Amino acid sequence: MKKKSIFIIFFILLVVAIIIMFFSGRSIFTVKNVEISKDFEIDREKIIEYLEIYPQRLIWKYDTKLMEQRMSKQFFLEEYRIFKKYPNTIAIKIKIRKPIAKTVGYNSRIYVIDKDGIVFRQAHQKDSIYPLLLYSEREKIKSGIQISGVYKNVIDVLYNLRKTSPDIYNGISQIEIFNSVGYGLNYIINYKTLYQRIYLKNKIDVNSIRRGLSCILFLEDTNYSVKKLLYTGNGFIF
Repeated sequence: MKKKSIFIIFFILLVVAIIIMFFSGRSIFTVKNVEISKDFEIDREKIIEYLEIYPQRLIWKYDTKLMEQRMSKQFFLEEYRIFKKYPNTIAIKIKIRKPIAKTVGYNSRIYVIDKDGIVFRQAHQKDSIYPLLLYSEREKIKSGIQISGVYKNVIDVLYNLRKTSPDIYNGISQIEIFNSVGYGLNYIINYKTLYQRIYLKNKIDVNSIRRGLSCILFLEDTNYSVKKLLYTGNGFIF
């Protein structure tokens, strides 16, 4: 009888201990902190709401892969990573895309493009500083697509130009890109403060833009007027 009483008391204590551990464990593993590392201004509460991070929810109930998939729909994000820091913290790291140019796309809307050719949002008033690229296939351009092939080459050139010659990059207002039968892609470069334009046949690169600008400045200094400044690969014709 005594042994039976001891067993019952031990069993009761064990059950009580398990209950205490269960509830205290739930408290320990309930998400209490959300750490957000970002390189742009945004209301943290909007991020928390978008990712459906609720108070008093256990950390293991969050699927970080699904949360990252949700973030991937925000095309303006260049990088995003979500991970758990046990016992009670969810960490979010996000980095925004930076415009390198803008372009006219679907329904004549103006979009901005980053260095990777990602069209990631419609342009704002503050984006007027970036060069405008005019593609012939503009109806295919909308948020989320990636510009590739020979069209992407123009973005690569602008990115390199901004790194090596920011003054020249900042002076470009518009680049027209069009097909010429038998000649491939041609390019017309317009400047913000210069009347003369540069015509490039078949190829565009940093060097041809620099040389073209030098020719324009020379023509303006000498008050020499030409109808067209054309670069054929061997040099400029005017």
